[in-house]
Amino acid sequence: MLKKENVWIKDFSSKEEVFDFIAKQTNAKNSNILVEEVVSKLKQREEEVSTGFEDGIAIPHGKIENLSEPIINVIKTTDINWPSMDGKGTNFVICILVPVDGGSDHLKILGEITRKLVSKDFRDKLKAANEEEIVTLINGVSNEKEVITNSEEEFYLGVTKCPVGIAHTYLAAEKLEEAAGEIGVSIKVETQGSAGIENKITAEDVKNAKGIIIAADAQIDGKNRFVGKKVLEVPIKASLSDAKSLFKEVNQAKKLEGNLEEATTDDVSIMKAVMNGVSHMIPFVVLGGLFIAISLSLGGTPTPEGLVIPEGSFWNSVSAIGGIGFMLMIPILAGYIAYAIAGRAALAPSMIGAMIANDPTILHTQAGTGFLGALLVGILVGYIVRWMNSWKIPKELRAIMPIFVIPILTTIIIALLFIFVLGKPLDLLMVMLNNLLTFLSSNPYLSVFLGIALGSMIAFDMGGPFNKTAFIFGVGSITAGHAEIMGAVAAAIAVPPLSMGLATLIRPSVFTEEEKGTGIAALLMGFIGITEGAIPFAAADPKRVIPSIMIGSATASVIALQFKITDMVPHGGPIVGVLGGTNNILLYFVAILVGVIVSSITVIALKSKRK
Repeated sequence: MLKKENVWIKDFSSKEEVFDFIAKQTNAKNSNILVEEVVSKLKQREEEVSTGFEDGIAIPHGKIENLSEPIINVIKTTDINWPSMDGKGTNFVICILVPVDGGSDHLKILGEITRKLVSKDFRDKLKAANEEEIVTLINGVSNEKEVITNSEEEFYLGVTKCPVGIAHTYLAAEKLEEAAGEIGVSIKVETQGSAGIENKITAEDVKNAKGIIIAADAQIDGKNRFVGKKVLEVPIKASLSDAKSLFKEVNQAKKLEGNLEEATTDDVSIMKAVMNGVSHMIPFVVLGGLFIAISLSLGGTPTPEGLVIPEGSFWNSVSAIGGIGFMLMIPILAGYIAYAIAGRAALAPSMIGAMIANDPTILHTQAGTGFLGALLVGILVGYIVRWMNSWKIPKELRAIMPIFVIPILTTIIIALLFIFVLGKPLDLLMVMLNNLLTFLSSNPYLSVFLGIALGSMIAFDMGGPFNKTAFIFGVGSITAGHAEIMGAVAAAIAVPPLSMGLATLIRPSVFTEEEKGTGIAALLMGFIGITEGAIPFAAADPKRVIPSIMIGSATASVIALQFKITDMVPHGGPIVGVLGGTNNILLYFVAILVGVIVSSITVIALKSKRK
């Protein structure tokens, strides 16, 4: 598996130089593998937790696109400043690159290599070896593992999982097993790595276990198996640095609460839950946006009421299909956020709650709460259902809890909350925003502030109450003889999706694979004036994306007002200019372009700083 051509004795001054060297060597053998991607994946793994082990050994690793089989690269070098568990420098690097889709047989062998590194004798032999001896040592690793099972000693269980699922997953397992042997207890450790679940824990194991140690930097599968048992959850690093102490800590840990039949699927963070909702929502946004964009482009005609598709036409049906996609994205977002937090019992109340939160007739408001309301519903329902799952329920009633009691109670709570607690304040907020815009538009000297307000409101919630208030104000300005206000709104509408789409092309490395795939669709939606094209980006990273698009949209609005761009139809985006809706198409495009550039640069800068 390790080839002599992949072993180097070469001096480096930093781990960045090591990453660059490995990436270039990999690219030289397979030009489809980009140097930038290999470096990026290795750095991303390093930022999660240092891959420096001990005794000067580091094990960087990552999943690489277009790689057909795992590659091991070994480098002996002088000491490099590379954070490790023992605080010493690194001088021996074992870099493991694996295909995105795994390759289970190879990954099992790679797991065994990392297990062997726990042995000081094995490490010493590696570091003293020449190139040929290193190849022999690595390739001589057996793929057999002695499983420690229950005995007359105290019996514990462990689960290990790192984000990539290669090195640290197995190192942590080996450390737990080594520590168990030293203190005279037995343990069975389940590894959840790239090769899948190995050494799987059985129901009998759980029954006999005194406690469970979960050492993970990623969400584990099947945590609900341990309800009623003492469970200790720690980062991978804790098991690598002091595994012995974990056995003492698990004896003092609290028992995991919940119902075995309907326990929380996993203890996820809010951000992980939101990303689960966003990943499920993206296809609905893309499908809905593209169908609407195509129908408007090919079947729409400009009228005083905006771009209109004739009733009964084929393109009207296409637009209706797109509308279904947009309608469904709201409950899907909320539903899968809640599902990630609390399991299937949270699906129905979160989806219904999201629809309630976006129905003005139920809320008695001018507009629904948009995607931000769906985010809030998903999180609230998730934690409400999680709390209900922890109730001590008689065994006879457990079966009806997830399908009857929990969904009904949760839906009632969310409905009452939005109707009686959030509905009235939301309506008052929209009235206040409208009054603010009226005041700013009454004085020409305040046009800059009016542009900032309009653009910021359009971009803030993309279809929510802020967006709707600004849009309705712009539409009303047409009949009032102030079409330049609608011109500012029309310019701002295009900026969020166009800027996010452009940013994914300029700096794809700061976006996820899903976001990059959504970028092209966002560009098309932006051209047609569908602000919702940026929602997946905003939902996934609100604290960086929303300020960025607000700044860009505000810029576009201010410029449009200064140029006195008018828009005689209640619609936005470049298509309005193309179809003759504005008084100066060139200056209208300039306003949009400047706003898009400002937003793109801002979001790239913020995301780059984070990475």
